[in-house]
Amino acid sequence: AMAYRGDLIACEVDFENVSKGEIPVLFSLNGKEVARSSMKYTLGQELFPFVSLGYEGITVLTKMCCRDRDRFSGVTNEDIQEKIEVLRGDVQHQLAEQARNVQHQLVEQARNVQHQLAEQARNVQHQFAEQARMLSEMRNLVLRLKEVKDKEEQETG
Repeated sequence: AMAYRGDLIACEVDFENVSKGEIPVLFSLNGKEVARSSMKYTLGQELFPFVSLGYEGITVLTKMCCRDRDRFSGVTNEDIQEKIEVLRGDVQHQLAEQARNVQHQLVEQARNVQHQLAEQARNVQHQFAEQARMLSEMRNLVLRLKEVKDKEEQETG
């Protein structure tokens, strides 16, 4: 059996079935027994866990726990894959919902900016119209002043 990232590997020492100085050791992968062995054992002897790896640089996360066969007996790669797919679907749904919310916010912000720009454009047009009116009045004043000056020059000259 080959274990991959995320797989659950268990090593169980069966203290209840010691026979002729041998204690059974069971190995399981994702809840399915993959190997069985035994080792010499004397009642009351302390056992220490040991993990051996086939290649340098490989790491293993280990957790020592009491025997809990019910907890892992039904776990399989298929179960894990199914849970991953359910979680993936949930995440995709949440991402789609967030994308819709962001899109709605962006559309709302674009509308607000558009209204602000339209208001600013109206203000600028009003200012241009006011400036055009003032320039026209100034032109008329300059023309009147010129007429008055020309008239004065004709009268004095």
